[in-house]
Amino acid sequence: HRMKWKALWTPATPGEGGSPTGGVAILVRDELGLEYPPSKPCGCGSRMVAGVVTVPGGLRFLATSVYAEEGTQLGEVNLHLLAELGRTIAQFGGLSISAGDWNMAPSIVQGSGMPTMATLEVVAPSRVHGTCCPPGKRPSTIDYFLVSSALAALITECAPDLTRHGRPRPHRP
Repeated sequence: HRMKWKALWTPATPGEGGSPTGGVAILVRDELGLEYPPSKPCGCGSRMVAGVVTVPGGLRFLATSVYAEEGTQLGEVNLHLLAELGRTIAQFGGLSISAGDWNMAPSIVQGSGMPTMATLEVVAPSRVHGTCCPPGKRPSTIDYFLVSSALAALITECAPDLTRHGRPRPHRP
């Protein structure tokens, strides 16, 4: 039996040397609703997509997928992404889950103040295993979630899947 999926995405764009960068997506199973929110993120190009997910019974939440710029921490591009994420969540006015390759430690995003202002919790795996493990380097946690506080209270664990064979490298799912 073949599962059907719905998706919203932004394609990657050429980066330095012409290699692709960015490109983000939200995928949900066919039985869920998925549509663009009334207020989409502005000026984020291939680095953010937002969608309203509707589950059976009518519960709706804002889902976003984010790919922050590598190596700049809270530089101009990443500050803009955080500001647009906060604006998009505020305009939606409901529950939200933001998944991202933030390319920076959770403490840096938390320290920006945006999660607190948007009533979000950082939900990340421990640094013991990390989510990114480039060859020859120590694991780091740069892939994690920003979740509405009301939903974060329901999460009991967030951990990378270390049992998968042939997992993508350097990121762990």
